[in-house]
Amino acid sequence: AAAVAVIFAATLLFRPHNTSQYATQFGETKTITLPDGSLVTLNANSRLHFEGKWDRGASREVWLEGEGFFSVNHTVNPARFIVHSGKLDVEVLGTEFNVKQRRQQTTVVLKSGKVRLTLDQEPANPMMMAPGDLIAYNNNTGQVNRKQVNATAYASWKEGKMVFDNAGIREIAQVLEENYGVQLNIQDSTLKGKEFNGVFPTDNLHILLTALSKAYNLEITTTGKEISIHSRDSVSKK
Repeated sequence: AAAVAVIFAATLLFRPHNTSQYATQFGETKTITLPDGSLVTLNANSRLHFEGKWDRGASREVWLEGEGFFSVNHTVNPARFIVHSGKLDVEVLGTEFNVKQRRQQTTVVLKSGKVRLTLDQEPANPMMMAPGDLIAYNNNTGQVNRKQVNATAYASWKEGKMVFDNAGIREIAQVLEENYGVQLNIQDSTLKGKEFNGVFPTDNLHILLTALSKAYNLEITTTGKEISIHSRDSVSKK
């Protein structure tokens, strides 16, 4: 009996945590309801996980890789809500915000409410954010950039829209590679200094490329996962 009791106790002690995990494929978004009723919408090629069922009054913690938009509920017994993303922790005080962690950079955009950011190497010096703030942190260099932006535009992907605001071709290429798993080959050097503006659909890569092609007179060809882009103007001059 004693041996059985020891085995039972050891089983309870070393039992894996109840971890919930979610992921999206390229070109897919998904909305998740967290144990406290808060909502997270994951952008394409993203992962989220959290442990347990969040006991009343305990800290609510999630881990994010990729991009997610959070709408956090207030709780009767104030409980911290923390998003761990790269080397940055986002502590929430009841709010809506977007977190993006790609290519060694974590970017947080606050739509409403308040959040407090804590860097791994500077836990004693948190940064407070106000609505419309964007803070970008480079996980390699430790550099922090802060500016005011249109927060709604940064979460437009939730509504099936991709907003480009004075975006360079390299920025567009990065977004398409991250969200659709394609490789862009920019064959025209004149495009590298050009800025793009507009709202494009995200639910169909072909439609998005066609819209870009018509809006900016581009020649776009697709071979498997590789996409080549150049200006029709430069072709006509040859």
